[in-house]
Amino acid sequence: MPVTGYTYIDLPFAASGSVTQVPDPSQGDGSVSFYAGYGADYTLAQGSPGSLNVEEVKMNYLFNLITTVLQTHQQQTIAPWIPTAANNGTPYPYSQYSLAMYTNGIAYISLVTSNTVLPGSDSTKWQPIT
Repeated sequence: MPVTGYTYIDLPFAASGSVTQVPDPSQGDGSVSFYAGYGADYTLAQGSPGSLNVEEVKMNYLFNLITTVLQTHQQQTIAPWIPTAANNGTPYPYSQYSLAMYTNGIAYISLVTSNTVLPGSDSTKWQPIT
């Protein structure tokens, strides 16, 4: 759900879908890799000699990897505070030492695990970063 131009990834893409890891080095058969990406063989007309089809499980893997890394960044850096409305109506439980930039423009550090208290409302739960 967009919140002032920011979307919290509450569930990584294909969290329960089928995935197959994409290799790092270029592949001799022209298939997808991190180094080469999707090459020219994927742009050939289907059925043409040498044409390759985008594989669902590899695309799922790539989107899952990207959204998982982004979610980790959102949860473990000074990302904007995750409002309850952006987390499917449930207060997000910040872990101890997580950082959040609250709507008042002040960054806070969580002092406890499973912290669902609003920053600035309880000094035993959040400490402003100065």
